[in-house]
Amino acid sequence: MTCEEDADIVNYAGRTIVGQAMEQIWNAETRLSLTALGMVAARHTALALVVAVAADTSTGPAHA
Repeated sequence: MTCEEDADIVNYAGRTIVGQAMEQIWNAETRLSLTALGMVAARHTALALVVAVAADTSTGPAHA
């Protein structure tokens, strides 16, 4: 092998490693983003339930 061929192999391996690392980072960021969205949705749902219960009980007991 020539020095140029060795350099090509090292360059390719480096790009492959960097590409795999970037993919892992992207996957981790995606999971974190989805988790954060889930947490926001859960908080909004809980808040909506609290508001609904408060609105329902603020009118007092229903009379038949």
